[in-house]
Amino acid sequence: MLPSTLRQSLGKAASALALSIGSLMAITAPAQAAVPDVTAAISVDVFSTDPTKFFAANDYLLMANVYESLYGHDEKGNLIPTLASAVVIKDDGLTYEFTLRAGVKFHNGNPFTAEDVRFSWQKAVDPVRKWPRAGVLAANIADVEIVSPLKVRIKLKKRDAGMMENLDTNLYMLSKKHVESVGDVVFGDNPMGTGPFKFKERKIKEYIALEGYAGYWGKPPEVGKLMLRIVTDESTRLAQLQSGEVDIVDNVSPFLAVRMKGVQGLKVIQAPTLRNMYIMMNATGKNERMKNEEVRRALMTMVETEKLTKSVYLGFAAPAKLNCGPGGTGCTGTPAPRIDAQQARAALTKAGFDFSKPLNFVGMAAGSIPQTRELVEALAQRFSEAGVQTKITLLEYAAWVQAEQTKSPDVDLIFCMFPDYSKEPSGRLQRGMRSGSMFSWYEDPVLDDMIDKMNDFSDVAAREKHISGIYQRINDKAAIIPLWATDTIFVSRNNIQWLPTANATWPVFKNIIKKGQ
Repeated sequence: MLPSTLRQSLGKAASALALSIGSLMAITAPAQAAVPDVTAAISVDVFSTDPTKFFAANDYLLMANVYESLYGHDEKGNLIPTLASAVVIKDDGLTYEFTLRAGVKFHNGNPFTAEDVRFSWQKAVDPVRKWPRAGVLAANIADVEIVSPLKVRIKLKKRDAGMMENLDTNLYMLSKKHVESVGDVVFGDNPMGTGPFKFKERKIKEYIALEGYAGYWGKPPEVGKLMLRIVTDESTRLAQLQSGEVDIVDNVSPFLAVRMKGVQGLKVIQAPTLRNMYIMMNATGKNERMKNEEVRRALMTMVETEKLTKSVYLGFAAPAKLNCGPGGTGCTGTPAPRIDAQQARAALTKAGFDFSKPLNFVGMAAGSIPQTRELVEALAQRFSEAGVQTKITLLEYAAWVQAEQTKSPDVDLIFCMFPDYSKEPSGRLQRGMRSGSMFSWYEDPVLDDMIDKMNDFSDVAAREKHISGIYQRINDKAAIIPLWATDTIFVSRNNIQWLPTANATWPVFKNIIKKGQ
């Protein structure tokens, strides 16, 4: 046996040798490239982080990056399987059997199973929650049967031709085990899904911190931390971009987008969407003038949509002839011919319009939608040419959302926008035009009946013809003033590679890549 002093000397020598070898390996081994962080300056904060409580379009910013449904849409807007790998639709159109994707895990490691699908539906239709979006899809589900851990059978109360397209944003998946463990309040403060990014932290009206989910079932994002910084002022967002504080900004106005195209080191990213803009005329309020169909028609037909698109949005929008996004399902019909200001005044006079009282016109202040103030002012100027006075009120985004939903009887005209997330129009028509629905300022039993029947079709062509008839009636009854579907405009630094998802007005950052610093 070696003497203890010799053993100690050999031990020290071995340790020193190991340390030297380790240092040498650290020098010679190729360095692991750090996953870069990305900071985006966004124009508005979210209202809700709970996918069975949210209601506003800006909430999709978090929903689309943290949560997923059984089917979704790719960057080109095509319907694709996500948390389900396949679906079989029975001939009666009332039964859908989904095979779930194996190996999917929630952000805390919980496996995604059929129990989560049933639980997510139950939460969506919980009468205590009163989720306004449940009526689009979830409320029509009679039952979600668990066939096996990776198979569910969804049974509908009546046929829903728009179901597959509407799954993407109307039935996000929750972890039953997690939500029941922590409770709704804790879950709302710390949302968790299966999406490409996991929630880390939020400070209301300041930032939302996400992180690329390495355990994502698909291709994980090539991003470490994704910081969503809320910066309501557009000029400030762009200044931060130019200084290098942020990597990408959203909701850039067409006017500034044109200027940014010439700035070295920056690039403009433009994405056509189905975000439809229109003016809702309050046919259910106090003002009897707005209940007169001939008055509404005169106002509607004097708006020169094509000219406004060029002058206000500089071509970053597609004019809408009817209340639908160009290219959407059933978006066809014959709009009423446009009239000039003199003809509009004559029509209004014939309808008994009182020119001495202004119309209360509500618009949106700068923020979520660019150049809305300029739009409202341009429309007010156009109405004035026919002798129609307006009183303009511009509201910040949160106040505007509340005004749109509360439907004040004192409001006569209100700027509205509705973001369709696919070419499927049923969600927007149900919530935006049906009597008594959240966003409708119009009542028409005939239109209600048409909307109620629009999903009860098995023949695609017949359904498109029926939806076209809905748009035609909205136009013929002068329910709204259709404007256009806008492009969403982003500006990023040149080292950012990113393809926005078609049709979506909110950024889905799954495929964003940052090269260098």
